[in-house]
Amino acid sequence: MALDAGQLHALWALASTRFYVTWGDAVGNLAHTAGQ
Repeated sequence: MALDAGQLHALWALASTRFYVTWGDAVGNLAHTAGQ
C-alpha cells in the first residue's frame, strides 16, 4: 500500500496533533497537581 504525499501529510498532521494534545493534557494535569 503506497501513500501519496497528500495522504502522508494528512496522516502526519493527525498523528502530531494527537501527540501535542496528549502532551498538552499531561503538562496541564502536572501543573494543576503541582499548583495544589
